[in-house]
Amino acid sequence: MKLKNLKAVQHPPEAVLRAYADLVNQVFLYLRYHSHSSALDPDELHALGDAMHNVGGIFSDYGAWADDSKYRELYLRPFDAQWGKRVFGLEAFLESRLAGYAH
Repeated sequence: MKLKNLKAVQHPPEAVLRAYADLVNQVFLYLRYHSHSSALDPDELHALGDAMHNVGGIFSDYGAWADDSKYRELYLRPFDAQWGKRVFGLEAFLESRLAGYAH
């Protein structure tokens, strides 16, 4: 079956792709670890979902509506401002992974 009118997939640079994949893995590890904990605040869970729900655009449509800089501005920083000290800083984690992949 041939799909019509699909744009070509635009992947991010490899370091960005790997760093965001690591971020997704870290978020799922956090959720899995805390899934049975009463300490997981529903507002925190909602904010984390909001911060991560468009990450697929980074993987497959890079630059069309968001790149690394725009994604951080729109999603990671707002989460970190409210929850980063309680959970973990999404942008700081991403930055550490980017630094690791840059070498």
